[in-house]
Amino acid sequence: MTDASTSINNHGPLYVAHRDQVFNTAHYVDGFVRTDTIAPTKFGPCSHERFIPRTGEWFTARSRLELNRLLVLRGERGTGRQTAALWLLQQICGIGRIWALTPEWTRPRKQLLPNSVRGGEGYLMDMSEPTTEQASEDFAVQLQQYAENNNIFLVVTTTRAAWTGAWTTGVDEAVIIDVESPSAKQLVIKELSDAGVVDASSIVADPEFSPVFESHPTAADARRLVEIIRARPDGKVADIVAEYTDWRGLIDAEIPDGVGARALWWSCAFCEGGRQTSIVGMAESLRKKLGEKRSSLDVLTDLPTTRRLQEAKLANKEGGIGFESGRPEFDAAVRRHLWEEYNGQTGLLGDWIVGQAGSLPVEDAKRVADAVFDLVVSFRDDALLRKLRDALVGQRRSLAVEVFTRGALDPRFGPHMRACLNTWARSTSSSDIDLVTEICGGRFGEVMPEPALVRLRHTAQRSAPGSVVLAGAVNRLAVAEPSKTLQAICAWMGESTAEISGVHAFLALASDAEGARLLSDRSSVHSPMLTGTDVLVRYFGTALRHRGCESVVNVVLEQWAGFAEDGVLDWDATVDTFGVVLAPRLKDNILQRFFAPGQFDDKNFWAQVLAKATEPLWNQG
Repeated sequence: MTDASTSINNHGPLYVAHRDQVFNTAHYVDGFVRTDTIAPTKFGPCSHERFIPRTGEWFTARSRLELNRLLVLRGERGTGRQTAALWLLQQICGIGRIWALTPEWTRPRKQLLPNSVRGGEGYLMDMSEPTTEQASEDFAVQLQQYAENNNIFLVVTTTRAAWTGAWTTGVDEAVIIDVESPSAKQLVIKELSDAGVVDASSIVADPEFSPVFESHPTAADARRLVEIIRARPDGKVADIVAEYTDWRGLIDAEIPDGVGARALWWSCAFCEGGRQTSIVGMAESLRKKLGEKRSSLDVLTDLPTTRRLQEAKLANKEGGIGFESGRPEFDAAVRRHLWEEYNGQTGLLGDWIVGQAGSLPVEDAKRVADAVFDLVVSFRDDALLRKLRDALVGQRRSLAVEVFTRGALDPRFGPHMRACLNTWARSTSSSDIDLVTEICGGRFGEVMPEPALVRLRHTAQRSAPGSVVLAGAVNRLAVAEPSKTLQAICAWMGESTAEISGVHAFLALASDAEGARLLSDRSSVHSPMLTGTDVLVRYFGTALRHRGCESVVNVVLEQWAGFAEDGVLDWDATVDTFGVVLAPRLKDNILQRFFAPGQFDDKNFWAQVLAKATEPLWNQG
């Protein structure tokens, strides 16, 4: 048992050793729940000086968790559910004995929960993201049984929208507590005091803050207010409130009149710092989208660009166009204002702006794509996310990979983005499949290899045999995580529903010299039971059984012959492997296609394979 004085920093080594020993390779097929460390900074708000107890049912939360072993904290994002859960677990389990359970599943199942949990310790699992497939009807009951059987304390954070359906029934209502944000004023005072701000109570008591606190900010908004106050040493409350309210007063006052000036203003909000030609072109595109008829005469008799930019309150700054106001995050505030003030037009506006991301010069297209994705995150706008994907997936796929990878790795938005990747990985669109495949084989796969491989299993299944995109992704993953990549292919090959994924991934890896070397290396561990020649015979044999893969298998066989001749692969070992693989297929004249006229001599690679295949030991039956 861990001593109560153990530092939180001890989580790291314990977690790494623990997780690597127990990760079930079958989870590469169905998904899994990952055991993660919790950053020490997350426990800061749980201290006695900073934590603010909730009202209502909260005073019974500890006793309920101790009695039932499961507690569901239900509340909206930003209400401080995670802090409340960590405070509660820390009271019961102590410092250094609390872990996060991070779901990477498309359908919640008890079998995917880790078996490696430690009795008496606390676990926090967020289930705020709806899944692609709904859990079985008794999953909530199974969660409680899981906590009881493993003698752990499990707190689930979720929302009303996510904690719904038949699967949530069956558990006692006593395990569910609705969580609201704590007093924003108290929270701001405590956070400022903890940051060393003198006389925080007097600062917050300023009457200009009254409208802010009367709006009942969430815990997340209260902490954002703290950061704004700390960033303004002059302490001008009016400016602090203006920034906190997303510059709404300033935007309402400065938004220019007339469609021409507004189109420029909004274009700058999505491409601040971009080229003048890009922003002017974006504005023209919006005006056409809005139905304004602009003839050549109208364009040529318009004001000069410099004056039009001045009317739109824009200026040329260091070679790019920007807002005159110079307020921090003003461009993002204008975008959010546009989406909220004119929310009935977001469909049209979305079509306009994603079109710019797909057509502008690359540098400005990146600015626009990042700005659009920022809106997606702010509003959880999945329709806009899909529009951005569709605009970029063709000619700008590398930009889509960059933007969505950042989303998948984001601490807050990551779970939602990864859930979207799960859905896209099952698409009937080859463009979507290639996009997700490339994301999984890039930085996302380097940082989070297991979640990437779970999604790659679905894209590999839907990729064509010999896919260049799949080959690139699998081989990049194999360089970064060779053992995990081999184990995933082995797991897919061993599951009937995933076998074709294993075949396609194997052929993709085998088509590259380094991948072939990894596969044939006898020290490479594919599974606890299979290594070296045995696994290659199984893989090639399985691939040959799939009629749609025969031509790709033949190409790979020829490549491996070349690798053996060049010394990349061991000649004798490759001959032995091919002899075993091809022996049962000699009646189909499978080797004939590999012989050129005059090449049939005992030094020829394929002649040696034929000799090996016709040995009685290899050719029984």
